[in-house]
Amino acid sequence: MWYPQIQFTFRYCNPKTDTNLFKSVSVSNFVTSPSAKLDKRSCKSDQFSITLDPATPNKYTIEGKFDNDVQVSLVYEAVCPGFKVGAGSKGGFTYFGQLNGKVTQGDAPDTSAGGDGYCIHRIWPRCKVSGILRIGSDVHDVEGSRGTFLHAIQGMRPNLLAAKWNFANFQSLEDDGVSLIMMEFTTPPAYGSKVINIGAVVAGDKLISVTAGGSGVVGGSSATHESPIKDKETGYDAPSSIKYVWEGASLEGEGNQLQAVKGGKVHAILTEDLVTEAEGYKTRGLVEKVDVLGHIPYLVRKFVNYAAGTKPYIYTVSYYKRFFLPYFCSEC
Repeated sequence: MWYPQIQFTFRYCNPKTDTNLFKSVSVSNFVTSPSAKLDKRSCKSDQFSITLDPATPNKYTIEGKFDNDVQVSLVYEAVCPGFKVGAGSKGGFTYFGQLNGKVTQGDAPDTSAGGDGYCIHRIWPRCKVSGILRIGSDVHDVEGSRGTFLHAIQGMRPNLLAAKWNFANFQSLEDDGVSLIMMEFTTPPAYGSKVINIGAVVAGDKLISVTAGGSGVVGGSSATHESPIKDKETGYDAPSSIKYVWEGASLEGEGNQLQAVKGGKVHAILTEDLVTEAEGYKTRGLVEKVDVLGHIPYLVRKFVNYAAGTKPYIYTVSYYKRFFLPYFCSEC
């Protein structure tokens, strides 16, 4: 009988105190729709629960215990509409392989449209975050924080979905502040090494633009690795700096009733210099070079290593004063 391999992960990084804590636990007794009043947007296990009450559909509550030293109790409340590329329940999908001519009827998500598989990305770009983190004997109140909530599903084997990833998450802490969100992946050569990029710009706690870019798209959003340097530790060409560009139609309206402004454009650029010392690829703000295979369930790890023959790394960088957290993944 098939049973999902699920991992629950947590990272706490505080540059002020030079604290960097990572926890990852295997999940047991996982179920969706844990009660009669909750749908499949909610789930629970022995280690955590993620709850969305249909009466308050803009708020997720996350409770988790990694061990006796680390517990989390957080509430993510969207302050502006979420976004996806495409309308309705079929929006947010990227399909792989030949398209299936048989269209799913009604409002059900069309998970069978791609002959080989699919992935889904749906994002709340700016959220109020409240609650506490308990680390040892210290309790951290996160009231007043800002964050993003990203719902992503990989509906196919991970080594076939993407060869490279780029993520950016910028959050200002001011009320009516700014958020810049970007997710980009490059498909493996078997799927044409296509680039898919989606992002959003939030200003004044309002979603003012949803951007898209990649292969075959003129303009749009992009993430560019500049002046790469060989990282001897991982063997990959890692960037000296990263340039993120958001470009899309401007939006106006209230709540979920957003419309594109005729002729209106939004353009944002964020460039971050990374390297402080080329020898050994030392970077400012580096949190960790994450050995991906070391943090995923054993069966998945063995399969990816056998099928892809690569050892993927995620470079995680945090700029605390600017609340900017970029990720880039080489040969995932």
